[in-house]
Formats: sequence, structure tokens, C-alpha cells
Amino acid sequence: MRIDKRTLEASPFLGVFGILTDKIFLVPSGILEKELQGLQDFAGVEVLKASIAASPLLGVLGIGVKEKIAVSDLARDREIVALEKAGLKVTRIEGATALGNLARITEKGGVLSPILSREQCEKLESFFGVKMVESTVAGLDLAGSSIVANSKGFIVHPGVSKEEFARIKNALQVEGIPTTANYGDRFVGNSVLVNSNAMLLGVNTTGHELMRIEEAFLG
Repeated sequence: MRIDKRTLEASPFLGVFGILTDKIFLVPSGILEKELQGLQDFAGVEVLKASIAASPLLGVLGIGVKEKIAVSDLARDREIVALEKAGLKVTRIEGATALGNLARITEKGGVLSPILSREQCEKLESFFGVKMVESTVAGLDLAGSSIVANSKGFIVHPGVSKEEFARIKNALQVEGIPTTANYGDRFVGNSVLVNSNAMLLGVNTTGHELMRIEEAFLG
């Protein structure tokens, strides 16, 4: 797995601005050219410029697994059409705004915020084709912001309780580690992007944090 520290939109909070899967890397339309250089080869997937709700906050407003992308209710029709023309399967989750902050989903399972309705949860389960559970993380309703996961492991907000950790582990069907990233950011989903090929970390991530994150995803 390739590992690097980077920025998106000149920010160390990569997870706020990007969506990385094993099939696609969605980045803001206004990404700096120096940030774009080398990303496709590094991530091992096609890099596609996009917007959701006319915003660069892709990781806040959407979530993806392989070629499937679920987007906020705020997404515009033309943005969804553009993603579909790029070969992606897209669904809009009605009534959900900051969807990426509320859900963490992999090809093995998912963890959803209790804020999401039963109808929204069922639509996500049906679209991605995996079983999901509702759970708080560290007592908060921000599963997407608090977890980073792929099919090999996960990292999670260090305030996670034993009960929450067990629930997340069972849902994602992989081992995980509580840790911070980006020099103390407990909301690791804001600071780390990962797929099966690559791990992108906010530039402020410390050596100790990197060791913890590597342990989670590399064993």
C-alpha cells in the first residue's frame, strides 16, 4: 500500500474534500494543479473532478464504495448526471444533507448515524448491497467523520466506547484501532482517505499517528 501526506484545496482535511474508493477518486473541481499531479498513479484509480451541491466538500456531502456513490439531498441533477456519465452508479438520499459525516461504508458492511431515518438506512443498504448497523461513536452521531475503513481494517475516534467499538468491528468485519490523525484530530474521517491501494493522510499527521494508522491497515 502506498502512503503519502497531502492536501486537498490547500487543506490538510482530505476527508472533507475527497471521496476515494477502489474504482474512483473524486476531487473538487477547483483542485490545485500541484495537488492533482501524481494522484491518479498514487491512488491506483481514475481521478475525477466533481462537485456536490456546487460545493467542494465532497467528503461531507457524499460517500462511495467502488463505482457506487450516494450523495446528499442537496446534490444538483446535473452533478449526478455528470457522475453517471463518468460510469458511476449514483443515488440521492432524500432528506440527508451532510451524508458523508453520517455514514462509513465498505464492501463488507457499514456503520450509520442514528440521525438517519429507517428509510434512509434501508436505501443505503439496498444501494450498496451490504448489511449496516446504526451506532454512535464516542457518544456522537457522526459515524462518517469518526471512522475510516476499507476491507482490511479501520481506524476510529479515540473516544469510542468498548460497546461502540465491538459494534463497529462486527459491522465492518475487520480489526480496528482507535487513533487520532493530522496532529490530534479525533475525527479521523476528516483527515484520512484510504482504499485498497493507497492511504492519503493530512500533512499534519505525526509519526506516532502514522504508526497507529499503518498498524490498522497494514497489520
